[in-house]
Amino acid sequence: MSDRREALGPEVKGTRSGPTHRPGQPCTYCHDGSQEQEFSVAGTVYATRDGKQPVQGARVSLKDATGTTFVAETNCAGNFFVRPKTWSPVFPLSTTVTYKDQTLIMESKVHREASCAACHGKVTSRTSAGPIFLWDDVNPPPADLPGGCK
Repeated sequence: MSDRREALGPEVKGTRSGPTHRPGQPCTYCHDGSQEQEFSVAGTVYATRDGKQPVQGARVSLKDATGTTFVAETNCAGNFFVRPKTWSPVFPLSTTVTYKDQTLIMESKVHREASCAACHGKVTSRTSAGPIFLWDDVNPPPADLPGGCK
């Protein structure tokens, strides 16, 4: 097991493996093809900076160095993932996240890391830009925003 994978710790008690587990964690630390199914790119989208409310139905548009675009949609946990058999991008990537009329354009390109949470951890710090989120204090999310698995 890799050190990065081991550092994630155990699965949250009562959580099943699958597309909704471990939101906000760096997916490709496990999903690298060695033990788990490989992901080309994966991440989690939240409503606000606190990373508490996932956004279901956000469209994550990824454009690679060749100009090829792929759009993934977030699930109830806010997670999205792309498998290599579906799309194998050539880095660097440009990224835009959209939910209805709300859009977030990532200012820098993704140069090598396929897990969004490797740079966008749950907490903003010297080594993390913080979670990927669509609304702020000035423009709060809509009250009827879907997200959160039941």
